[in-house]
Amino acid sequence: MLFHKGSLCQRELAAKILKSTGNITIVIDNLEKNNLVRRERAQDDRRFIAIHLTETGRLLIEHVFPVIMAAIVREMSILQESEQDELARLCRRIGLQEKKV
Repeated sequence: MLFHKGSLCQRELAAKILKSTGNITIVIDNLEKNNLVRRERAQDDRRFIAIHLTETGRLLIEHVFPVIMAAIVREMSILQESEQDELARLCRRIGLQEKKV
């Protein structure tokens, strides 16, 4: 998500990847330990924590994303083109909905 959308606040990131706010803390802790992301607290509101992809994280995603995309395309190939279009439409609808956080 950070690769495609850029830096996000921790709460927004959790909503976009369907993780609870409690669970996202553990996920980010582990990514941070591996130097894949970094946290940055807002100066005016210490509760707001922005998550940034590090250069190491960006390089890793650039390497693995094509492999992941190829696997997704392979799996989705069982669907007819009209079914793929409908699935894409439904996924966009889910992705664009406002999250009540």
